[in-house]
Amino acid sequence: MINQEHIFTFFSNANDDIFELNIRNFRIIIDPKYVSPRITYLIASQRYEEVECNIIEKVLSHGDRVIDIGSAIGLTAMMASRLVGPSNVFAFEANPELIPLAAYNFINNSVEVTQFNNILINRKSFEQDASDRNFYLREHYFSSSLIPDEEPAREVKIRSRCLEDFISQVGANAILCDIEGGEFDLLMEADLSGLNKLLIELHPAIIGPNRCAEIKEMLRLKGFLEDKVNSTKTVLCYSRIRL
Repeated sequence: MINQEHIFTFFSNANDDIFELNIRNFRIIIDPKYVSPRITYLIASQRYEEVECNIIEKVLSHGDRVIDIGSAIGLTAMMASRLVGPSNVFAFEANPELIPLAAYNFINNSVEVTQFNNILINRKSFEQDASDRNFYLREHYFSSSLIPDEEPAREVKIRSRCLEDFISQVGANAILCDIEGGEFDLLMEADLSGLNKLLIELHPAIIGPNRCAEIKEMLRLKGFLEDKVNSTKTVLCYSRIRL
């Protein structure tokens, strides 16, 4: 869990370029050191995470307990908290540089979401190797990921945590997942039996269309039904009768 020490660190390193924007009635801190001009534009134009936020408003409801995997600056976690209550939202972000920004956004909007700087992995992978995982920090956060590529990056070690154990621990029934290509390794061999709502962003440019198709087929075989009305080509919404 994250404590307020990150907020104090953030403020001690703050510079005059930092400012706030409003999106969906949340105040979002913008630090150009981490938030690119493109993301800033999307926030200012109310288009940042637009599809995800619209789906969250339609599918989450009172009684849901939500794990937000890849929570970034915290917008999707705050959207979820508006519907299910902040005590029922658990925000995971692997990028340590985004943790203070998200923490500030949570505090600044009086949203007491529980934050974690961990990499969630499925139980099979965790039992084979529970060691810290490599995470690759790139110039702007949306290009940072678990996946090495030719783009320059700083490699950091992030503590791993078992997805299924955490689902059981908090009684979660819903997952929001946007982890820049890490979705295949996380989900394909995961036990999803405790879940009945999924919102997953696929990244075909990173993992390829075949692996995206494998994820969709795996979910179908596990009894998840795709919401064709709310899903897009890459942002998928699923539900099923809880097992």
